[in-house]
Amino acid sequence: MRKSILPDMHDDIAVAYDNLAGIYRLLGEEELAKEYRLKIQDIYVSLKGENDIDVAIAYHNYALECRMEQDFDQAREYAEKALTIYQHILGDENTHTQEEYHSLAEIEMYSGNYPKATEYMRHAIDIYQKIGDRDMTLAELLNSQASIYLRANQPDLSLNTALECISLLETLKQTDSKLAATMYDNLGKVYLVLNDEKLSEHYYLKGAETWHNMDNLETEAASYSYLAAAYNTFNRFEDAAVALEKSLALLEECDKSQDEAAAYANNNYGAICFRLGHIDKAIEHIEKAWEIRSALFGPDDQMARQYKDTVDQLKQANENTEDSANDQPNEKQIANANAEIEEFATYIGIDDPALTDIFRQGRDAFQTGYF
Repeated sequence: MRKSILPDMHDDIAVAYDNLAGIYRLLGEEELAKEYRLKIQDIYVSLKGENDIDVAIAYHNYALECRMEQDFDQAREYAEKALTIYQHILGDENTHTQEEYHSLAEIEMYSGNYPKATEYMRHAIDIYQKIGDRDMTLAELLNSQASIYLRANQPDLSLNTALECISLLETLKQTDSKLAATMYDNLGKVYLVLNDEKLSEHYYLKGAETWHNMDNLETEAASYSYLAAAYNTFNRFEDAAVALEKSLALLEECDKSQDEAAAYANNNYGAICFRLGHIDKAIEHIEKAWEIRSALFGPDDQMARQYKDTVDQLKQANENTEDSANDQPNEKQIANANAEIEEFATYIGIDDPALTDIFRQGRDAFQTGYF
């Protein structure tokens, strides 16, 4: 309707295109979302020239689309264009410039350029500390910086920044917030990297408790899955099994037992059962992981095939071991059977639960300002 009565190059047409881009993004139509973002740029550049705030915002939004599509070169190019315009018109100490530094930090982090990501995030934090308050936005920025430090293999800097964030959350009386729960999980990861078993366990449990208090069962399940991975690292396999049993029970309770997270949790539980010598139980749960993954993504999915291969090899190894036992095996047969089991013990590993959407909060949901 608007387009039938307005010229193509009009502010209202740009607003309509912006709404369409948002709708297409929600529908998963990424290419159409990007197409309308480009149309918005063309309108504003035609109407207002290159050095205009609306043009910078259009560049910023297009950069976000590109980043979500992992087109980091394009994302970087348009975010840098937006930053240049903001600095030219508004200077350094303003919200637009601060947010663009934050966006550039995200782009560089996702593309693996951690030194540059750290630099940009530091700029974003410095600006916000000058123009803003010690509030939740600052806490989220600190959380993001801590994440970058951890990815850059600088756990000590990550720890200091994470503790600064927690201290700020305590001052703001926000220790029962989503950000606080996420930070507790993240501190569990930091202390795991630092090989501090006691504090890693403490913060993962604190994260689980905080999610529980918010009735967020799915993310509570994620915390227990993280905790299980930590227990596995410290060779506490019985404790890992208990943590994964809690994770699976929570996923069942919140009707997520057939979701991607449940596939990872079942595989992890199977891996732990294997380490504990419960081969039949290991096969049962890894097979369940395969069934869930195949139903979600098809039998040709790489992870589904890996689960299926693991199940087949475990069944074969189990049969060989049973055959050897029935035949009263000699020492060589026992050694061969044990070697097979050992081989599969190294093959089966604890999957990173952060690969699923909800479990990614502990590692990859950087666009939200969290780890």
